[in-house]
Amino acid sequence: MIQMKTKYTILITFTFTFAALIAPFANAQTSAREYQNRGVEKTRNGDLRGAIGDLDRAIQIDPKHADAYVNRGIIKSILEDYKGAISDYEHALRIDPNLAEPVYNNRGNARRKLGDNQGAIVDLNRVLNINPKHASAYLNRGIARHSMGDNEGAYADFSRAIQINPKLVDATYNRAILRYNSGDYEGALIDASRVIEIAPNHSNAQNVRKFAREKMKRQTLLDQ
Repeated sequence: MIQMKTKYTILITFTFTFAALIAPFANAQTSAREYQNRGVEKTRNGDLRGAIGDLDRAIQIDPKHADAYVNRGIIKSILEDYKGAISDYEHALRIDPNLAEPVYNNRGNARRKLGDNQGAIVDLNRVLNINPKHASAYLNRGIARHSMGDNEGAYADFSRAIQINPKLVDATYNRAILRYNSGDYEGALIDASRVIEIAPNHSNAQNVRKFAREKMKRQTLLDQ
């Protein structure tokens, strides 16, 4: 049986921001755009190697295709090539400064994976300066803050993410973990139950809810 003193771990799952699909139009860049769009679709379908090939081709045709760099960077992050991802994100930003929001969000994720939590927070702060309602940026910054031992800041960020997007499961689950580990078993139970309402097969949330209930029962017996 799992010991009840077990501490749960924050779910380290970042949320990426894809550059948008671009509608083709009849000029010399049509082929690059088509390869870019095919790459995004292959990424969504799980064909990461095929997507890399299409995005490589888009960039070969049009070396200033900023969206292709952003999306290739996402795939490199998924494949754990974080340095390569950061290089692509930075290249995209030099080409098109208007991509600052997705680039900083995604580069922050890659920096976090490389252990640069402070750099990640700097990037995510930039995202939130651009878009104060970017729920995923709050989620990602909360994960980075938790990794640095700032549980109070992480709690605030997860709560803000939930306020903006109540269906952001990872934010609610991570807040449940913080509550459980701090001894707020009732709060953990509430958050874990909300996760299960949204994602009924979320086994980690089911475990948190189970152990939170057991902790609350034990506290009730000790108080009698």
